[in-house]
Amino acid sequence: MQLRTWSVVLLALLLAAMAMVPMVSATNADKSINNENNQTSAGSEVNSNLQISTNLTSKDAVLRYSVVVTSSTDTLSVTLTPSIWRHGSGSGALVYIGKPTTCTDTMECKAEGTFIPLWNVKNVTASYFVNATVVSSLQSGNYFAKTATGQIALGSQPSNDVVPVKEIVITNSLNLVHQSTTNAVAGTDSSIPWGGKVEQDMNGDIPVTVVYGADGQPRYWADDRKAANLPVPAGGVVPATHIFNVPSNTDVINGGNNFTAYQNNQKILTVQSNSQTYSNPANANSLGINAKVIPAGNLPGEFNGWIESAKKEDYNTQMDSFTAYWKVPAAPATKGTSAKYRTQFLFNAFQGQRKNANYNAILQPVLEWSQGGYLNTWTIASWAGPYNTNGNYLTGSRSVVQEGDIIKGIISWNSASSSWTIITSDATHGASSSLSTDLVPKDSGLSVYGGAYEAYNISSKDTMIHNSEFYGMTYTLNGNPVSINLQKWIATGMPAAISSHVNVVIVTNPSDVQLITQN
Repeated sequence: MQLRTWSVVLLALLLAAMAMVPMVSATNADKSINNENNQTSAGSEVNSNLQISTNLTSKDAVLRYSVVVTSSTDTLSVTLTPSIWRHGSGSGALVYIGKPTTCTDTMECKAEGTFIPLWNVKNVTASYFVNATVVSSLQSGNYFAKTATGQIALGSQPSNDVVPVKEIVITNSLNLVHQSTTNAVAGTDSSIPWGGKVEQDMNGDIPVTVVYGADGQPRYWADDRKAANLPVPAGGVVPATHIFNVPSNTDVINGGNNFTAYQNNQKILTVQSNSQTYSNPANANSLGINAKVIPAGNLPGEFNGWIESAKKEDYNTQMDSFTAYWKVPAAPATKGTSAKYRTQFLFNAFQGQRKNANYNAILQPVLEWSQGGYLNTWTIASWAGPYNTNGNYLTGSRSVVQEGDIIKGIISWNSASSSWTIITSDATHGASSSLSTDLVPKDSGLSVYGGAYEAYNISSKDTMIHNSEFYGMTYTLNGNPVSINLQKWIATGMPAAISSHVNVVIVTNPSDVQLITQN
C-alpha cells in the first residue's frame, strides 16, 4: 500500500503539581491516567479499523508515557513519533520529542518512554499534551483521542531508573564545553554540552533557563532570579544565565529571538528565547547602548556603568575595519572582594542597529578586570550583544593577561560570510579571543568608540584602574582610510570622589586617546 502521512493528535491533558509534594502512601504507588479507544473525526472519515490508546503514569518526579496504535483488520507498517507540549499563556511549547518507533507487518505499534518535568517549583502546576505523528500504510485520515484530565502526585524520592533534573544556581556565564561534565544529580556544574540547546521561558511568573544535551534530554534548569547579576561591557548587568561563553573561532547566526553557534560548519549551540523573561524599561542609550538589561543600581557613594569614552555616536558611519592598541594598566589600589568584585572594562567598539530589530547591539574587543569568576585578575574576551530583548550576550573564550601586556582589538567585516569578526589579542604573549557574528548589518550605519572605560561598584580613585591610552587606531572601508572626528564623553551623576579624577584627552584625533582615571 502507498505510504501516507497522518497527523494523529493524541491529547492527554495532565495537571501536574511540580513541587515535590508529600507522597500519597509509603509505597508511592503509581497513579495513572488512561484514555483508550476513543476516536473522533477531524475533518475526515473515521476508520473504525484504527484504534488509539494513551497512558500517562507518574512515580516520584518522573512521567512515563505510552502511545499505542492498533489495527483490528490490517497489518501495520508505521512509524510513530511521540512528543510532549507544555501549555501556558495561551500557547504551547514543545518540551520533549521521543525516539521514533517503527513497526512493520504487525497489528500494533507502541511508543513509550520517560519525560522528566522541569518545573518542580512549589505551588506551580502545568498542563501537558501528548502528540504523536504517525506515518502509516493504512488509508489516510485524522484521528483524535478523547481528552483525559487528572492530577498526579509526585513523590519525594527519585525512581531507580531515572534521575530527576535538578535546579542549580548559576553564578558565572554558561560555558560551552566539548565534553559536558554536568552532574544532574548534584547540580554543581553549569557547563553546556557540545551541540546542546538552551531555552529561556516563563514558568508562571518565574523566568527559567533550561540546558539540554545534544541528545535533546534536559541536563539542568535554573531560576534566572537566583542567578548572579554580572556586568556586561554594553552597559548594565544581566543574569549569569544570559551570558554564553563559546570557544574562539565560533560563528554566531542571529535569528529573531533565537541564535545558533557553529564551528567548522558544525552546530555547537542553539539558544531559544520563548518569551521575554527580563527587561529594563529605562533607555540606556546615554551609556551607548539601547539594550533591555537589568540596571546595576548605584549604592550610596558608588557608580556603575560607562565612565568615559572618545566616540563618534551618530549611527551614520560607514566602515568595515577598526583596529586599536592599548596597554594593560596598573590594577586598582583597592581590590575587589567576593562580595563586591568591582568589575571594570576597557574596549574599542562598533555599535549599530541589530539585524531585524529596532534596538542597538554592540561589538567589543574587551580587556576585563575582575569579571565573572576572575576576581582581581586581568582577562581578555570578545563580546557581542544583546542578541534579543532578553539581554543575551556571547563572548569568545576568555584568557588571562598581565599588567603591561599590549592588547590589540580588531573588528572587521567578512564579505564572504556577511559577518563581523571580533578579535581581542595579547600581542605580548599571544593569547586571543575571537567571535564572528552577523548581529549588526554592515550597511546599517555605525557609531564608533575609540576607547571606552566602564566600571562597577567603584567609589573613589583607589577603586579605579589606572590611566590607559588607546593608540595606533585605524579605521578603513574597502581598504581605504576613513576620516572621523572623535568627541570626548564623560558620564554625569558620578560622586565627586570619582568625577574629580576622570578625564578624556584626545592626543591625536582619531588615532590616539587617553582615558584618565587618576587625576
